[in-house]
Amino acid sequence: MHAGHAEKFVTRERFIPVTKIAEEIGPFLCSTLPAMHAISGCDSTSGFFKIGKQTAYKTLQRHQDELKGLTEFQSPDQETGMNSARKFGILMYKSCKDRLCSTLDELRLIQSSTTDKPVASLPPTEDAFHQHARRAKYQTMICCSSHIAQSVLGNPSEYGWTKSGDNLVCVRTSKESAPSELRNITHLYCQDTSCIDEAKCACLQVGLTCIEACKCSDCPNTVRIEQDNADGDGMAIAMKVVQIDIR
Repeated sequence: MHAGHAEKFVTRERFIPVTKIAEEIGPFLCSTLPAMHAISGCDSTSGFFKIGKQTAYKTLQRHQDELKGLTEFQSPDQETGMNSARKFGILMYKSCKDRLCSTLDELRLIQSSTTDKPVASLPPTEDAFHQHARRAKYQTMICCSSHIAQSVLGNPSEYGWTKSGDNLVCVRTSKESAPSELRNITHLYCQDTSCIDEAKCACLQVGLTCIEACKCSDCPNTVRIEQDNADGDGMAIAMKVVQIDIR
């Protein structure tokens, strides 16, 4: 491959012996490099926080027997090579201290509960990685058919994108970020005083009500407790919770 360019006084031209490189690294790595490149992040697919090409390549080198399915990752079939892609994702994040995990969700749980890693450094969820791998599969298909003048590719909306008007938008996940039961008991302890503007109130932004631990006082985004005289003689008090929705 002829690369670089020549200037007036300095030339950066060089010839890279691609054939010799291919012979050196072997047929497995040659056939899986497009998949590795797309899964670990390229111009059309996202990458992983603090996991670069060197980590991805070394993972591919060390676990060739476990990742044989990546040689067929460029197949248009939706599921071909996806299990190997998931395994590849687990191996890139897994350290020697982590026990064997079959899913990214399991590895994410272990690392979040046994380490002090920031959230950005944790593995993605199983669902989020699946959407990412579908986009990486489409990009791999493009790379592996680049020698064909008019290659026939599937609809990108079937590979981790959705159409919004004339644009394609990434499908980041097909599931809720958390169960509704968890979101209902989770609070962010907002710092706003009135809780009218969503840009200022963190609770409003995610659809939560403010609680006593928040900095606000007598704001409209709260749960009010009312007392009703149940039997007329004051002996029994019924507590009625009224949810106030200002949006």
